[in-house]
Amino acid sequence: TKMKVVKELRASSGRWFGGHGEFSHDGSLLFVSEFEPPPSGKGYLTILSGDDFSSLRSHSSGGRYPHDVAVSADGSLVTIANLGVEIVANSPNDKAAFLID
Repeated sequence: TKMKVVKELRASSGRWFGGHGEFSHDGSLLFVSEFEPPPSGKGYLTILSGDDFSSLRSHSSGGRYPHDVAVSADGSLVTIANLGVEIVANSPNDKAAFLID
């Protein structure tokens, strides 16, 4: 099955995407990991609208270089995993494409 790009997203100004994102169970929110470029790596959990992908708010991830985001089975908890170590990047990771069938 061929897939097509539905929407291309850009990370918040001055940040790069860190890895995985996850929708809330009802699809109304998208949680993504972002960080400031090296050497800072200060991490953020950013919450986007699930409808138009506009940024709603952002919170510190409590560490550096966040990577994975997960929503609990009952939807009451969002977790974020910080890589925490220096990364080497050749180019900014400031956009992501969402694909559908």
